[in-house]
Amino acid sequence: MRGNSWRLTIKDLRRQSARLLAQNPDLRASLDAILEEAYGDALLIAQRETGLAEDAFPVTLPWTPEQVLQNEISHD
Repeated sequence: MRGNSWRLTIKDLRRQSARLLAQNPDLRASLDAILEEAYGDALLIAQRETGLAEDAFPVTLPWTPEQVLQNEISHD
């Protein structure tokens, strides 16, 4: 279910996030909490978009903030 559309969306959102963090460096202190909240939202979207069961996804964010913000997408 991996398509080019989701890859482009991720790249776009990573660029937007990097700009936001550059403009608001104080946000870095809250990045763990921000990502945790966003991951909960992303789980709901992924379940709806893929039709996969809730238990098909990790319960908690499986990446560090640095990994989330990297420009490259892991294909693992």
